[in-house]
Amino acid sequence: MGRYFTFAASRHAYTELQQRVREILERQKVLECLPPAREVAVRIEAPIRPDASLREAHGHWPDPDTVRTPAGLPRQPGDALCPPHIARVSIECVKRRGGGMGSYHGFQGYYASVLLSLADGSVWDARGEPAD
Repeated sequence: MGRYFTFAASRHAYTELQQRVREILERQKVLECLPPAREVAVRIEAPIRPDASLREAHGHWPDPDTVRTPAGLPRQPGDALCPPHIARVSIECVKRRGGGMGSYHGFQGYYASVLLSLADGSVWDARGEPAD
């Protein structure tokens, strides 16, 4: 078993999906690829439609190609289209809550957007950035 995390509230977080996401994150050792933190929250954001662009799939950045991929996790080419059965999961690695007035994420630490292949049980693409 890897690092401890909790699931954040989400309308997509039904028990079977949480179990599948937990299994993938642990087997693929995703949290070990992210910076250490006092708390880690995983949120199941949304199912992604097949053939969605990476920009649509990640949904957080106008150009995901400018966002780094955490070492040890896969990165798809910028023009890749999502295969079927992808789910977007956000991972908040929180060092300290409350990042100040200019804080986009509301915490200090690291934010990752991870696209999981539920069919293959793997990480399909991952991007992340420091959260201030």
